[in-house]
Amino acid sequence: MEVLAATVAGIITSVAAKGAEALAREVGKTAAELAESLRQTVLDRLRRDPLKQGTVERHKADPEAQEAAIASAIKDLAAADEAFAARLEQLVGRYEEARDAAVAVGRDMDGNVVVGDRNVVTRDNSGTINYGVDPD
Repeated sequence: MEVLAATVAGIITSVAAKGAEALAREVGKTAAELAESLRQTVLDRLRRDPLKQGTVERHKADPEAQEAAIASAIKDLAAADEAFAARLEQLVGRYEEARDAAVAVGRDMDGNVVVGDRNVVTRDNSGTINYGVDPD
Protein backbone atom coordinates (compact mmCIF):
# COMPACT_ATOMS: atom_id res chain seq x y z
CA MET A 1 0.00 0.00 0.00
CA GLU A 2 2.92 2.31 0.71
CA VAL A 3 4.24 2.19 -2.86
CA LEU A 4 0.78 2.84 -4.29
CA ALA A 5 0.24 5.78 -1.94
CA ALA A 6 3.64 7.29 -2.78
CA THR A 7 3.01 6.87 -6.52
CA VAL A 8 -0.43 8.48 -6.31
CA ALA A 9 0.91 11.32 -4.16
CA GLY A 10 3.67 11.97 -6.68
CA ILE A 11 1.24 12.11 -9.59
CA ILE A 12 -1.28 14.39 -7.91
CA THR A 13 1.48 16.62 -6.57
CA SER A 14 2.81 17.03 -10.13
CA VAL A 15 -0.63 18.12 -11.32
CA ALA A 16 -1.07 20.53 -8.42
CA ALA A 17 2.42 22.02 -8.64
CA LYS A 18 2.79 22.27 -12.42
CA GLY A 19 -0.78 22.56 -13.64
CA ALA A 20 -2.48 20.31 -16.16
CA GLU A 21 -1.16 22.13 -19.25
CA ALA A 22 2.48 21.99 -18.18
CA LEU A 23 2.11 18.36 -17.17
CA ALA A 24 0.53 17.58 -20.56
CA ARG A 25 3.66 18.90 -22.28
CA GLU A 26 5.72 16.41 -20.25
CA VAL A 27 3.54 13.29 -20.25
CA GLY A 28 0.99 13.85 -23.03
CA LYS A 29 -2.57 15.10 -22.95
CA THR A 30 -4.23 11.77 -22.15
CA ALA A 31 -1.88 11.06 -19.25
CA ALA A 32 -2.37 14.59 -17.90
CA GLU A 33 -6.15 14.14 -18.05
CA LEU A 34 -5.84 10.84 -16.19
CA ALA A 35 -3.58 12.49 -13.60
CA GLU A 36 -6.21 15.17 -13.05
CA SER A 37 -8.90 12.48 -12.70
CA LEU A 38 -6.73 10.70 -10.16
CA ARG A 39 -6.22 13.96 -8.27
CA GLN A 40 -9.94 14.65 -8.14
CA THR A 41 -10.71 11.09 -7.02
CA VAL A 42 -8.20 11.32 -4.17
CA LEU A 43 -9.12 14.82 -3.03
CA ASP A 44 -12.85 14.09 -3.13
CA ARG A 45 -12.31 10.97 -1.01
CA LEU A 46 -10.02 12.76 1.46
CA ARG A 47 -12.47 15.64 1.86
CA ARG A 48 -15.13 13.18 3.06
CA ASP A 49 -12.97 12.42 6.10
CA PRO A 50 -13.04 15.34 8.57
CA LEU A 51 -9.61 14.34 9.88
CA LYS A 52 -8.08 14.56 6.38
CA GLN A 53 -9.58 17.88 5.25
CA GLY A 54 -6.68 19.88 6.70
CA THR A 55 -4.22 17.72 4.77
CA VAL A 56 -6.09 18.50 1.56
CA GLU A 57 -6.01 22.25 2.22
CA ARG A 58 -2.31 22.22 3.11
CA HIS A 59 -1.57 20.20 -0.04
CA LYS A 60 -3.46 22.72 -2.17
CA ALA A 61 -1.45 25.58 -0.63
CA ASP A 62 2.00 23.95 -1.02
CA PRO A 63 1.78 20.65 -2.92
CA GLU A 64 5.45 19.75 -2.97
CA ALA A 65 5.99 20.38 0.74
CA GLN A 66 2.90 18.32 1.61
CA GLU A 67 3.53 15.34 -0.69
CA ALA A 68 4.56 13.04 2.19
CA ALA A 69 1.51 14.04 4.25
CA ILE A 70 -0.86 13.39 1.34
CA ALA A 71 0.85 10.04 0.72
CA SER A 72 0.30 9.07 4.34
CA ALA A 73 -3.38 10.03 4.15
CA ILE A 74 -3.80 8.05 0.91
CA LYS A 75 -2.08 5.03 2.47
CA ASP A 76 -4.46 5.10 5.46
CA LEU A 77 -7.56 5.34 3.31
CA ALA A 78 -6.42 2.72 0.80
CA ALA A 79 -5.60 0.28 3.61
CA ALA A 80 -9.08 0.74 5.08
CA ASP A 81 -10.99 0.67 1.77
CA GLU A 82 -10.16 -2.06 -0.76
CA ALA A 83 -12.44 -0.60 -3.42
CA PHE A 84 -10.70 2.76 -3.14
CA ALA A 85 -7.29 1.07 -3.37
CA ALA A 86 -8.41 -0.87 -6.46
CA ARG A 87 -9.65 2.33 -8.11
CA LEU A 88 -6.31 4.03 -7.41
CA GLU A 89 -4.41 1.08 -8.89
CA GLN A 90 -6.61 1.20 -11.99
CA LEU A 91 -6.11 4.95 -12.49
CA VAL A 92 -2.36 4.74 -11.89
CA GLY A 93 -2.11 1.89 -14.41
CA ARG A 94 -4.01 3.85 -17.05
CA TYR A 95 -1.93 6.97 -16.32
CA GLU A 96 1.36 5.06 -16.65
CA GLU A 97 0.21 3.39 -19.87
CA ALA A 98 -0.77 6.72 -21.40
CA ARG A 99 2.42 8.41 -20.16
CA ASP A 100 4.59 5.66 -21.61
CA ALA A 101 2.77 5.80 -24.95
CA ALA A 102 3.24 9.55 -25.36
CA VAL A 103 6.10 10.94 -27.38
CA ALA A 104 7.44 14.31 -26.36
CA VAL A 105 9.84 15.91 -28.81
CA GLY A 106 11.53 19.08 -27.69
CA ARG A 107 11.92 20.46 -31.18
CA ASP A 108 10.31 20.39 -34.61
CA MET A 109 10.95 17.35 -36.75
CA ASP A 110 11.61 17.17 -40.49
CA GLY A 111 11.72 14.10 -42.69
CA ASN A 112 10.74 10.55 -41.79
CA VAL A 113 10.00 9.67 -38.17
CA VAL A 114 9.60 6.15 -36.75
CA VAL A 115 7.36 5.93 -33.68
CA GLY A 116 5.66 3.36 -31.49
CA ASP A 117 6.13 -0.30 -30.80
CA ARG A 118 4.92 -1.17 -34.30
CA ASN A 119 7.48 1.15 -35.89
CA VAL A 120 4.95 3.39 -37.59
CA VAL A 121 6.74 5.54 -40.14
CA THR A 122 5.44 9.02 -40.83
CA ARG A 123 6.92 10.46 -44.00
CA ASP A 124 7.76 13.95 -45.17
CA ASN A 125 6.95 15.66 -41.89
CA SER A 126 7.50 19.21 -40.95
CA GLY A 127 6.51 20.81 -37.66
CA THR A 128 5.19 19.17 -34.54
CA ILE A 129 4.29 15.49 -34.46
CA ASN A 130 2.00 14.22 -31.71
CA TYR A 131 1.77 10.49 -31.25
CA GLY A 132 0.19 8.45 -28.51
CA VAL A 133 -2.23 5.70 -27.68
CA ASP A 134 -5.46 6.60 -25.95
CA PRO A 135 -6.08 3.77 -23.43
CA ASP A 136 -9.86 4.27 -23.55
